[in-house]
Amino acid sequence: MNPPRGLAALSSVLLGTMLAVSGWAAEPGDALQGLPATVRAWHEGPDGRGFRETQAEFLRSVRADSHLGFNLQSLSAPLVFVPPGRFTMGDENGEDDELPLTHVVLTHGFWLGKYEVTQDEWREVMRLSPSHYKGPRRPVEFITWKAAVEFCQRLTQLERSAGRLPRGYVYRLPTEAEWEYACRLGVDQRAPSVLPDTGWYAENAKQATHPVGEKSPNALGMYDVFGNVSEWCGDWYGKYPGRTVTDYTGPSDGDFRVARGGCSFDITYGCRPAYRTGAEVIVRSAGIGMRIALAWDLDH
Repeated sequence: MNPPRGLAALSSVLLGTMLAVSGWAAEPGDALQGLPATVRAWHEGPDGRGFRETQAEFLRSVRADSHLGFNLQSLSAPLVFVPPGRFTMGDENGEDDELPLTHVVLTHGFWLGKYEVTQDEWREVMRLSPSHYKGPRRPVEFITWKAAVEFCQRLTQLERSAGRLPRGYVYRLPTEAEWEYACRLGVDQRAPSVLPDTGWYAENAKQATHPVGEKSPNALGMYDVFGNVSEWCGDWYGKYPGRTVTDYTGPSDGDFRVARGGCSFDITYGCRPAYRTGAEVIVRSAGIGMRIALAWDLDH
């Protein structure tokens, strides 16, 4: 049974008051203008309100904005929020490893870096400068999958020590499903790949990486989703299940880890939402970097 309209309104006011007293409050609905319709619907619906209520302490501690994005204080790096939802993973007109099409349900909202991890940020956490194409605001590259995982673990420790981790969440690499879902949100499933104004690729990159954030963002406000550097994901590279799966994390083992998004050396075809590459965990390449996720602890 739904509560009487007056009681529902009173509950909303009380929630807003509690959040305001705690130092954080969501702004009016018009502050969500510009977000994809499905994202805005989640924010304005009961699931979004419930999430803001249960995570109010964390959102206050990181001074989250009305979109639930915030600035990661350890690195002064912005993150964007990705609400839970569902999508179709793969491309029926793509490569064999993009089939069969798989319907994925993601039950937890998560955050992704607004930008690829930069060389300055990597140096701050790892005390190393491994990249081939040097530049503080260029994406870090020439890092192994294992090193990318270690970066996330150290970041988790820093933020946990500072009391700035939501319950059940850690910093980690995104799963392949999380990456593709965030890439596709707000665009047609048959969306084109990289364009000159959205990313750095073989046509315009001049065989080098470029400082992050110089091209237009995607619908969620993430930059360099396509091109610049491919981004390590947490999953083993393997065949899709081809059915409806919940919180898909890939196969249980394999020989290669997944990288997504294409890089500065790739043609347009290699910078598509569904395009996949894989590499051994010890491989270092000037074309592979990373983007951090603050997401549900898969070992929780």
